Amino acid sequence: VPYDKIVLKGAGATPFDASTLSDGSGNGKYQGIILETGDLPYEATPGFFPSAMTAAQWAILRQYQFDFGVRSATMFTGPTAFRPDVNGVQLDLTYGLINSGAAVPSTDANAVTVTFTATGQQVFSYLNTANSILLKNAPTATLFTYPSTPVSNTTAVSLLQATDGTSLASIYTAPEGWQNLTLSADNNPELTHSLLLGYGIVNWVTKGVFLGSRKVYLSAQPDDVFIPDDLWSIANNNTPGGNLRHRNTGLDYDSLAAWQTALNSNTQTASIKLEMPFNGVGYNTTDPAYLNPGEPTDSLSPAVRANPDVFRWINHTWDHSSLNPSDPSDPSFITPTVASITNQLTWNHQVATGVRSGEPLNGSPTVTFSHYNQNAMIQPDISGLENPVYWEAAQNFGLRYILMDTSRAYSNFIPARPVVAPIPPNTGFTSSLDTFMSANPRIFIIPRYPTNLFFNVSTPAEWVDEYNFLFDKPVDQGGVGGPSTYQQILNRESEVLLGYMLKFHALSWMFHAANLRDYNGAPAGNNSLLSDLLDTVTNKYKAVYNLPIENLSQTEIGQLMQNRMAYNAALAGGLKGRIVFGSEVKIELTNPSGAAVNVPMTGVSQGMTMAYGGQTISSISLAAGGTTSFAAPAALIPPQADLSVTLTASTASALAGGTLTYSVVISNAGPATATAATFSDTLPAGL
Repeated sequence: VPYDKIVLKGAGATPFDASTLSDGSGNGKYQGIILETGDLPYEATPGFFPSAMTAAQWAILRQYQFDFGVRSATMFTGPTAFRPDVNGVQLDLTYGLINSGAAVPSTDANAVTVTFTATGQQVFSYLNTANSILLKNAPTATLFTYPSTPVSNTTAVSLLQATDGTSLASIYTAPEGWQNLTLSADNNPELTHSLLLGYGIVNWVTKGVFLGSRKVYLSAQPDDVFIPDDLWSIANNNTPGGNLRHRNTGLDYDSLAAWQTALNSNTQTASIKLEMPFNGVGYNTTDPAYLNPGEPTDSLSPAVRANPDVFRWINHTWDHSSLNPSDPSDPSFITPTVASITNQLTWNHQVATGVRSGEPLNGSPTVTFSHYNQNAMIQPDISGLENPVYWEAAQNFGLRYILMDTSRAYSNFIPARPVVAPIPPNTGFTSSLDTFMSANPRIFIIPRYPTNLFFNVSTPAEWVDEYNFLFDKPVDQGGVGGPSTYQQILNRESEVLLGYMLKFHALSWMFHAANLRDYNGAPAGNNSLLSDLLDTVTNKYKAVYNLPIENLSQTEIGQLMQNRMAYNAALAGGLKGRIVFGSEVKIELTNPSGAAVNVPMTGVSQGMTMAYGGQTISSISLAAGGTTSFAAPAALIPPQADLSVTLTASTASALAGGTLTYSVVISNAGPATATAATFSDTLPAGL
């Protein structure tokens, strides 16, 4: 959703007057307004905290809201009786609420619980409003809430209620007609309740019609299928290699498939399908170096052949060889060439498409993966990005979507990434090294989220031991403050992953094949570290959300990010949407940028449409320099009132010095209520 940030005081402050909101010719600039706090206090002089807006500026804001039917929201509102402006004028910023007492702290041990009122269930209809939510800060930190009571149920309607019946969110309708959604608790972009309520607040402020869209995503990729992963040694607290390893078995595969099938039986998780990065050298293997110690034959490959389409599949190279130009730590390193990298990609592709039976080529049964796309790969150890040889081979092979290491800076990235920094949501990169086929589009580089489910753990005991080895230390030293049990690890790490989902991030999550081990053994218990973690995540999600989860392949993630970046570029180039009032209310979109764009828009039915979460999401094609307009949905059409005035005189003629009485009747035929209506008339001459 495009927005402007207005700073009222301090560095970079923006002057605020009527021209900030409107051009003075009847054109408003903003569809909605979100204020950081309800009264915007700042320290003008030591110990003096007036509002950052004067009484006159508040009046300008409220008049704008009334004139243009614009809603506002205040994200942290303490219903104090009054706050002065810098001139000492007392401001009523109570939003129709009566303070119920002192601020109530909320901690992990004593979190404030809120439930949804009937109106709250409508505003936050995408949430599982049958369940309560907790208003709390990060662990060990305190959050403050400001419970209140509406002065009147007609002017302030509660949305969230504490257990004692007090309100912690409400909608206020001022006597002058403007409306504000008030949230009476601390907020920041990382808190779960802020993430849960944020969409509903924006949706209410915009009346459900805005540029942009949202979906909830979950995509998981367990690398290295068909080859073994080295395991963590509990005895030695290291990863020694050798015989301490695990390659998935047929039991692991069947168990994982059964788990996913059960997960798909729920409508919210019905689309989830793991995407398996595979190394074909291990398909149909007879090499003891690839089998588990003591395993007589390969049981994984027959299980895959029997049920290949239960998962997605993605190229991870033939044998996991590095794509970097060198490796000083490995004396036996063989420098890759265009031909060798092309073979790594091609041989693996041939396994996926039923052409190659594995290694050696001995006529063993082949397999064909229906859910596979040649244009995507996951590089071993995310290698190759700074090797021109890799880029040439990748273009020759036809790759379009690859991955990056988000913990690294890259000198050749476009946009530039000279240092490690946060990446804008749902965006990626291209490379200046990708110059070998100018006729082809550049290969798109996708960020992927790492996780703390380590590559070298296959059982709860292994994960707990390594996790505590790394994190059993004070918080200020990068630890979690003490040892963790398996359930505590699942709870903590699932919170991180749930946060990605609640931010609508489409990035996939990195895991490894060792995490797929059925740690219960035969008979299959359908339990692996990965399934336990994803069960914990999705159960938490279903407890708070009622929308279906979208599951994308790496190719689809790349396409989504490319569309998002094109939209971002169009916004930077001046893409605007406006509501045009007249005999017919219309929405007008203008794209002055030099490139065509598909504009995502929620709440309208134009172009390509889809339904999600009870709303319509449209993708509207707009040419470079183009403009389009269409009828606005009913939510944006101002309510109309039909007023009439009847004047009745007490007599048809009046004597000099006599009294004449007029009766004035003002009627409203509706359908809408008229707010702040005024009437004036001029007396006849001589009266």
